[in-house]
Amino acid sequence: AYYGVDGTVWYRRLLRHGTLTDRQQVASGLGTTRAEYGAVLPLVFSPQSNTAVIIYRKADGRLWERRVVNDGALTPPVPVTDHAVIQDAVDSQQPAADAALDGETVHVLFVEEKSRSIFSTSHHGGWQPSTLRVEKICGSWIRGNLYTRPDGVKVYGFIYDAGSEGGAGMNRFDEVAVTAR
Repeated sequence: AYYGVDGTVWYRRLLRHGTLTDRQQVASGLGTTRAEYGAVLPLVFSPQSNTAVIIYRKADGRLWERRVVNDGALTPPVPVTDHAVIQDAVDSQQPAADAALDGETVHVLFVEEKSRSIFSTSHHGGWQPSTLRVEKICGSWIRGNLYTRPDGVKVYGFIYDAGSEGGAGMNRFDEVAVTAR
């Protein structure tokens, strides 16, 4: 999935014999400034259900999702966040958001545009209301990964910028438990 400089998002698949499928338009209305060029989050893929999850930031700041199941048609667009997500806060040309998959549950962490605090949401039969995770920072970016700690708790561990405004030394680490022990 990729952003077009005209404010669109497109999707193509690389086939086993090395060719690409024709492109399918995922979305429009993403904005056209240089700061908005990287509006697609890292893709999430579930091998269990053969589903690609495409999450992107529209010009209103909210994250949206579309899915492709079994190489079929795109699902209708669904809002992921109930808050606007900051984009290009420092120099990254990306939404300050990350997505990870636990089984069939998609988890999303994001830096809210107005407060620059970190929130999370997840998809359990639909996207859940956002939960505040880290506040009173001036967050710019976030990236994470799912793993199981030695105590058996599965977490979404993440590194984030806590207010460096493009400098160094403000990277922090935190975790959100995704399953109980």
